[in-house]
Amino acid sequence: MKKQFLILYFLLNVSIIFAQNEIELFSFEYSNSGQSFIENEYYDALNYVNTSTTSLNASLSFGHALGKKGWEAFYTLNYRQVRQKLDLSEVTQDSNFQDIPSNFYQQPKFSQLSLSMGLSKNISAKWNGTALLSLNATDDFFKSKIAPNLNWGSMAYLEKRQNERFTFGFGLFLNQLENRLLVAPVASLKFQNQKRGVEILFPERIRLWQKINQKSYLEVLATTQSFSIAYAAENEVNTTDIYIIRAGVAYNYLWEDFLKFSMGFDFPLSFHTISTPTETIDYSQQSGLGFKLGLSIIFSNE
Repeated sequence: MKKQFLILYFLLNVSIIFAQNEIELFSFEYSNSGQSFIENEYYDALNYVNTSTTSLNASLSFGHALGKKGWEAFYTLNYRQVRQKLDLSEVTQDSNFQDIPSNFYQQPKFSQLSLSMGLSKNISAKWNGTALLSLNATDDFFKSKIAPNLNWGSMAYLEKRQNERFTFGFGLFLNQLENRLLVAPVASLKFQNQKRGVEILFPERIRLWQKINQKSYLEVLATTQSFSIAYAAENEVNTTDIYIIRAGVAYNYLWEDFLKFSMGFDFPLSFHTISTPTETIDYSQQSGLGFKLGLSIIFSNE
């Protein structure tokens, strides 16, 4: 049973909890960004638009060994639904605001379905190699505000296990959006003891945890997420690339080595690149205090 479920990394939307030595098999999360304030010098009126984004996220993961030479394959299927609310009370009377297309600042309700696959190989007693590929389909199913859109991301890296407490590695990260290709080096580091630890998989994730007791722990977590929205034809906006950084604190409680309950707060920061038939415009959104709740079915690896 234990050999059937493998450790999956952040790119595959699966959390590894080294503090409790467990793997998430299925998870469901609700999150709200709080009030987000647009920062944009191109259209000054946008600085008075406030948004609040809510997302529901569910993921299922599994894996298996490939032969007897140290190869392992793993997969995840993830579904995310995103809904946004607007507060335009400060700008509805602004004549300059009336000339700005709504797609510049308002996201339609949409869903994203992701299929991720990976291979891992034990090269030697201390070295391990991992390659990951993720395909993300974005759509507003049965509506016509956005067009079906497909993006991909990948990561490949090597890791060396120095000892039971310390592992480090390096590699390359690629992520394809509609308007740009993101390329970055990968830095991997894990350090832990019985009470606390640090886990870094840059540029995807930075995590620090502190064990409270045998069933609960606190974590400080910073993660990144990116995707593209493609609008229907004859629209003022062609596509929008969105890159999100979420940093916050969460409390986690484990029940019977079977369920994990999570509750936390974060401060999302998002960067938008809007492509129109004539120009490309960038703006950012700084959120207030965000909130999230999560429930996971876990697999104890102890």
